[in-house]
Amino acid sequence: MKRILLSGFFLAFIVLNSPQSLIAQQPQTYEQTIRSANERFAEKDYMSAKTYYELALRLKPGDQVATRRLAETMSLIQKQMEEQEKFYGHMDEGDKLLAAGKEDAALTAYRKALQIFPNDRYVLGQVEKITRRQEESLQKQKDFDQAMQRGTQFFDGGRYEEAILQFNQATNIFPESAEAKTKLQQAELALAQMREKESNFQRLIAEARNQLGRRNYNDAKKRAEEALAVLPQNSDALSLLSEINRMIDISTRYEAAIVRADQAYEAKQLTEARALYAEAQKIWPEQGFAADMIRRIDETLNSDAYKNEVLLASLLKEANEAYDKQNLKLALDKYNKVLEINPDHVLAGQRATELTFALRQQQKLAEDQVQFEQLMAEGTAHEQKQDFGAAVASYTKALEIKPGDATAQSKLEAANRKMSELAAAKSIAERYQQLMSEAQNLLKNNELRPAIEKFAEALTIKPGDAAAAAEKTKAETLLRELEAINELESRYVQLIRNADDAFAKLDYKTAEMAYIEAAELKPSEAYPRQRARMSQENLAHLEAESAANQRYASLIEEADKLYKQQDFERSAEFYTQASTLRPAENYPKAQLASIDEARQAIAKKQETEQRVNTLLAQGNELMQSKKWSEAIASFEQAIRLDPANTAAPARKAEAELSIERERREMQQRYEQSIAEADRQMGLNNYQDAIAAYKIALGFKAGDDYATKRINQAEAIILERLANLRNEYNRIITEADRNFNTKNYDKAIELYLNAENTKPDETYPRQMISRIAELFEQNKVREIVTAAFTLNANTSRRITFEPLDVADRRSSYVIVKARNLSKGNFPLLVQFGSNNARNGGFVLPIPDNEETNDFIVHIGAQYRWFSEDNNWLEFIPENGNVEISLVRISRQ
Repeated sequence: MKRILLSGFFLAFIVLNSPQSLIAQQPQTYEQTIRSANERFAEKDYMSAKTYYELALRLKPGDQVATRRLAETMSLIQKQMEEQEKFYGHMDEGDKLLAAGKEDAALTAYRKALQIFPNDRYVLGQVEKITRRQEESLQKQKDFDQAMQRGTQFFDGGRYEEAILQFNQATNIFPESAEAKTKLQQAELALAQMREKESNFQRLIAEARNQLGRRNYNDAKKRAEEALAVLPQNSDALSLLSEINRMIDISTRYEAAIVRADQAYEAKQLTEARALYAEAQKIWPEQGFAADMIRRIDETLNSDAYKNEVLLASLLKEANEAYDKQNLKLALDKYNKVLEINPDHVLAGQRATELTFALRQQQKLAEDQVQFEQLMAEGTAHEQKQDFGAAVASYTKALEIKPGDATAQSKLEAANRKMSELAAAKSIAERYQQLMSEAQNLLKNNELRPAIEKFAEALTIKPGDAAAAAEKTKAETLLRELEAINELESRYVQLIRNADDAFAKLDYKTAEMAYIEAAELKPSEAYPRQRARMSQENLAHLEAESAANQRYASLIEEADKLYKQQDFERSAEFYTQASTLRPAENYPKAQLASIDEARQAIAKKQETEQRVNTLLAQGNELMQSKKWSEAIASFEQAIRLDPANTAAPARKAEAELSIERERREMQQRYEQSIAEADRQMGLNNYQDAIAAYKIALGFKAGDDYATKRINQAEAIILERLANLRNEYNRIITEADRNFNTKNYDKAIELYLNAENTKPDETYPRQMISRIAELFEQNKVREIVTAAFTLNANTSRRITFEPLDVADRRSSYVIVKARNLSKGNFPLLVQFGSNNARNGGFVLPIPDNEETNDFIVHIGAQYRWFSEDNNWLEFIPENGNVEISLVRISRQ
């Protein structure tokens, strides 16, 4: 956060934490500071000397030399200020009298001021100004008389504007002159009358031009004639009237040509209309209507619509001629083309519909004849193929096209007779086919005897029919084969029944032999083979079961022996094998569970030992870190897990002894802290006492004595704070009063005092910031805006335009500076005019890393007011500084 360091009437006040911190951080020695103070005193720079003497007293409080010289300096500053106040009093009185127009009295006051500072340029300038003003008064009367004389001459000659200028000049010289005002009014009235006439003329001319532009030629002519009546023979009006008459003649001829062209256009005589519009365009080329109509006619003549209209008339003529000559196809084609151009053409639409119907009728008759002939040919072809049904259908369709045709009727009757003869033969053939089909279906279903009967009936319809005879023989052969198969099936079934009975009785050997014999009867059957294989497997299983029982007994015997020997690992292997061999047996499973319990007990014991060792290690680490209570907790936990352990109780006892030792040390420190706190209370250092009592509470939490003493100290501090609050409020009230009356110097000083009284309050800093903002708003010169660095004991001079005299007395210098070294040091600021040094001040640069703001009432120095100062020079003593802003503002 930036620190704001402000100057009162003479010196810069510094906002720091405390005087002790200033002394502790001050690298400038007392000898250097007192030397600089004496140098400034010898140069009669009493304000800078005062700052150095005060810095010396901070370095060496109570120093008699610095105290005495500071008193002398303050006395001399007071004398200077008294003289300045007297001077400013006379000067201010002179300014007020001059502002009131009392020049002689103002001269007297200014001359009293010059008795104090005889060479003050401002007062000398004011005296010169009054003297010059009195001389100028005489010259004004002479100039007035001359202006009135010239004005009268110009008025009499009708030169009213020049007369007004002269009468205005006279009125400006003596605004109260009644004669000058009267003459001026007369000249202005005459000028107004003349200008009114000219204005009326210009209005009529403007209206005439406006009507001419709008082509209202008669109105334009009327206004031009009225203007000539106001100012006859005016060349502008005559020229305008001539132009209007010319345009009236052109307009009349143009309109007549346009009327003729429009009539031709409306009659659709486009070529004639185009020629008439071209004639109108020659009369008045500036008019665009004729050109637009010519362009429109050309577009029409060249447009597709117009061309289509011409083409439509030609096509309609050709269509009508073809229609009259009964050339139906050509006529229809032409009418359709007309409709393509104009789909709504009535005659073309009617004729196209009529012709389309007629052509379709002709086409249908031709198509019917072709179809009739085609059907007759198809009927003949069907007869040749003995397909009399298809022939009948063709002849019937042909008679539908040509009812009553004799040839078609005869052909139809002959085909029907042939069809009846074929139907009888077909009935016999169908019965034969039906019997054969039924017999074959029975044969397929192995109904051999009914099939043989059907084949025999078919042979009665067609005796000696080879197909029926062959099928009958085949059925008889199959019947004999089926009877042999049935006998084999009966034997097979009996063998399977015997084998199943033996299998059920676990007589796997007998069952196997019966299944094998059945399989030999029916090699394709899977069942006897599968059952024979199952019989073999079951027989082998019985043999294996006997061997397994012997193996299980052997495993259990070996496992039990190892279990007794507590060889749990190998014993579990044998029990596992036995359980795998006999999964339903509970004994090996129970033994395995017992082995798991034994293993878990061993593992738990090992885990407990490991946990105890871990707790002992943790306790030892906590002992090394002096965490005695936590170490005791670890040791106690180890004892609970393993009561027989001897190391844990021993280490616990050691930790308890350490706690007791620390308790004694804490008591000792508590007593020391209480003693220190009581000592600070006796010295009235209550904050330090509270801090010491709180330290004691850190050694003995909740201690009644320390708590009670803290409350006592805080009560005393609260009482002091109340007193500080009252003092703070008093200072703030006074500071606000000075702020409201714009006495910013005193206000700044009081706000700083208030801030030192209660550093925790933000209001004083806010008000100081407001004053700084006022200075910002009222800046008159920006001296430095870009930061630069100055090394110790070097200088930099910056020039600027001198301030106006009116701004000098209320001017302040604002400086932003940052310490680039260690420790506090003074920054000399001098001002002057050209090569002359006229004064200066000193800024104490604090030892911090912040950019500090300094505000100095430089206008309090007479040499700043009296001289045209145009430079500031900066010199840091024994320290490097960064200056980022230098500004001059007015109050």
